[in-house]
Amino acid sequence: MVQLLTHSSPRDIVNSESELVEQLRLARVQVKAAIEQARKAAPMFAANVALVQINSPCQIHPLIAQSWRTRLPKYIVIVANSGYIRDRINFSVRTDSGINVLELLRNLGLS
Repeated sequence: MVQLLTHSSPRDIVNSESELVEQLRLARVQVKAAIEQARKAAPMFAANVALVQINSPCQIHPLIAQSWRTRLPKYIVIVANSGYIRDRINFSVRTDSGINVLELLRNLGLS
């Protein structure tokens, strides 16, 4: 966000060699590599649920869930990321099946 405030145009950001812009470029490369690796994870199936487990420091679980949702339209896709926040598993749930995911999660009785 700082780069948007310190540069007058997107072209200035692209052409910049500032340290902050270099950090953005590095982050882009890291996220791209993490997505490529996570896309290799195979789902595990139980009933109408497909679980994909990944371990990435990047917040890519929503992107991976979206990708699998289109490939598995009859399933509820859950992508669990054990590497994003230490000692937590972050997850994203997507489906094209017409099932209300929020209602499904509420009815699991996990709280």
